[in-house]
Amino acid sequence: MAKKFACRDIGLECDFEAESESREELMQKIAEHAKSAHGMEQIDEATMAKVEAAIKDAPAEEEEEEEEEAASAAAPEQAEDEQ
Repeated sequence: MAKKFACRDIGLECDFEAESESREELMQKIAEHAKSAHGMEQIDEATMAKVEAAIKDAPAEEEEEEEEEAASAAAPEQAEDEQ
């Protein structure tokens, strides 16, 4: 199952998100981002623990499409409720 990570899930004000089919591949993407965007040559143990805890299973593409469709369908209803 694919894995995903977002910097904001560890408390950073950063829009970086990554997804990969393997945890190892995902960790490589995270390390590259940490170095280029946050100037981290190495990820310290405390940050690594936060990163590990924030890695989640990515929903399958079908699930994502269903969630997007549900959100789109709910948007007009919400707009009517606000009026």
